[in-house]
Amino acid sequence: MFFRAKLAQFYGWTHHYIEELDYGTALEYYEAITVIESRDRMVDMNIVDYPHLKNDARRNMHREFKKLANPKELQREMSFEEFAKRMGIDGKRNNN
Repeated sequence: MFFRAKLAQFYGWTHHYIEELDYGTALEYYEAITVIESRDRMVDMNIVDYPHLKNDARRNMHREFKKLANPKELQREMSFEEFAKRMGIDGKRNNN
């Protein structure tokens, strides 16, 4: 029960939607919650620490967040086929 409740709370999914997911997919999303929440808490901690950091530490923190916010793979253009592959769908175009 807690498993479904946590998925519903975190992702905003309905009970019916969660029941329709296969267990492996639901578990993958469930396990991601801890990672996402931990990253959020680390950001919160960095914000609290920011006023007390020296300039070099501030610059390093800013650089790290900038790298995380702008991954190189998102900065380059990708083909439709590559996009489809990443999304896990058939990338063949129907040109009819």
